[in-house]
Amino acid sequence: MADIFNFPVYTRAVVRQISSKLNEATRMEGFDEIADVDKAKEEHACLVQALKDLGLEVTVLPAEDSMPDCAFVEDCCVVLGNRALVTRPADDCRRLEVDSIKRCMTDLGLEVHRIAADSEATLEGGDVIFT
Repeated sequence: MADIFNFPVYTRAVVRQISSKLNEATRMEGFDEIADVDKAKEEHACLVQALKDLGLEVTVLPAEDSMPDCAFVEDCCVVLGNRALVTRPADDCRRLEVDSIKRCMTDLGLEVHRIAADSEATLEGGDVIFT
């Protein structure tokens, strides 16, 4: 049967381990719940295994405790085909994450583009929708 929806076929995933400082991460207004970091790490390990079980090649980047939001790698990079656009997050503390994501994308052999660090423009992965 033809794929009438033309869904992409994924072969690779990039994740980053959960920071021990997860509870210091940027929060949406009104969201004050404290995360169980150990449980989050267990759940993350299950996610990685599920991706592998689906046949994906999984790159696991180490956590960076100086970057509490670091597990949310989708904010720092948008990938389409063999091209990666390294973003410029709106929050200054999130901008520390982009260098390691850029290195990872380069190491994976992708054609990497980056929003200039001195630009006033900001972009996060959640700002992008594919149509």
